[in-house]
Amino acid sequence: MILNTYNIYYKSQMGITAREALSNTSRKIARDYFPLGVGFGKFGTWYASINYSEYYYKYRINNIYGLSPSNSKYSMDTFWPAIVGETGIFGFLCYISMLFYTFILLYKCYKSERTSEMNYLFIIVSLFMLVQALIESFGEAIFNTSPKNILIALFIGIALNSNLAEKNKN
Repeated sequence: MILNTYNIYYKSQMGITAREALSNTSRKIARDYFPLGVGFGKFGTWYASINYSEYYYKYRINNIYGLSPSNSKYSMDTFWPAIVGETGIFGFLCYISMLFYTFILLYKCYKSERTSEMNYLFIIVSLFMLVQALIESFGEAIFNTSPKNILIALFIGIALNSNLAEKNKN
């Protein structure tokens, strides 16, 4: 099932898919523009498709279905290629570090013995939401798509803030 899903999203009978092109090109950009990438609004985002970025032409992905100037509906179809392409390896490592730190904070709250039952529920849900978002981010731009990113941040914020409030009260 995993192999079938991969083939549907990243392989095509008609040639290269938009997701595959974005993923491959982001790695090329990371290598060519090491360590900072090409800059914000230049690859894999809504702004890159509205002001059609010159990097689509440079890396010859402008004629792929869903990435062309007249039909760019798949230009923001994934999340990590935009991060790697626009901010390079440096931005990618910062983003991964931020997510890892958030996960560690939630895990410490989960292990805390002073957590109330209600906050414990928020922590568990937040952990699951973060893990699910990380998995989903390989096939969708989840971290910059409303309302998903807002809901994830809301649950994580409530869980961490409630735990901090309980810690300060004790």
